Parts: sequence; structure tokens; C-alpha cells
Amino acid sequence: MERNTNKVMHLFQAKGTLTPLEKGTYMSSQFEEWFLQWAENHDFSLITYQSVAEMRRYLPNSVINRAKYVFSKDGRVVYRYDGKKYVRKVGEIRQYSSTASIVDYILEEEEYSLLHLYSHDCIDKDRELRDRLMGMHKCEVYEIDEWKDTVLFLKRGIWEEESAKRM
Repeated sequence: MERNTNKVMHLFQAKGTLTPLEKGTYMSSQFEEWFLQWAENHDFSLITYQSVAEMRRYLPNSVINRAKYVFSKDGRVVYRYDGKKYVRKVGEIRQYSSTASIVDYILEEEEYSLLHLYSHDCIDKDRELRDRLMGMHKCEVYEIDEWKDTVLFLKRGIWEEESAKRM
């Protein structure tokens, strides 16, 4: 199956959507396994308000390295997997005004028709990113209360893709 034929980019606020929010908690190994299988056919990026080194405390390298982009330090610093061992810094968003600048960066780099944001903090930290995406055609924002909600939304997306193929 060709990867991401629908040209959808999934943006995950890493802490709280892929892991529990509690301090010191790590991504579930069962969820990691399922998520990596899902990622074989879907593009995704990670957003963290911390550094990539700090993100490794709660996300495994297998997930971080599979991301198309990793945006750290509030989305200002951009990383990509180098094909070897780690994600490497590829630049900074020069015209950064808020997390909404991430959308402009992604759309300048690649052509995506849909963008989906998964965040546990759409009201505060990710508000401007949420507002930017909600103003775009065919973009969805998912408010995540706990990481298990992410699984449900992703599975729903798979069911919708399969249903559309059958029609």
C-alpha cells in the first residue's frame, strides 16, 4: 500500500496524546507497537514544548524517528530523521509568531490536503495552532483528554479510509 495517498499530516502534541500526562510516564509498549504499524501508512509530526532530549524521557526513539517532522521548543526548532540513528536539527522557523507557524512551515515543505491536530491543550498552549487549522478547509482538531482517546480517533480514521475505498 502506498504511504499517505490522501496527503494527510497528523500533528501530535507528544505529551498527553501519545503518553499519559502524568510526570515520569512513558508511552505504552502496546500502543507503541500499534502506532508504529499505523505510521507505516500515515504521515505524522510531533510537537513538544521541550527539547528533543527531554521528549525522549516519555517517547521511544522508534516513534520519534518515524515522525516526518519534530517541532521542539514551542515549535520553533525543526528536526527530521537522518536515516541513521537520531533526528537531526534541520532548521528553525524564522517567521515564528506562535505554534500556528508550524502549519505554514509544513505547507511550504510539502503538499498536504488535510491537517489533523491532536492536543490535550487546545484551550491554552495550542490555541493559536487550533484556530489556524480550524480556519482551513478539511482540517480537524481533536481535543484529547487521555492518550487512549488518540487511539480511538486514529482507528476511526482507518475505518473511514476503508469505507471510502469500498465505495
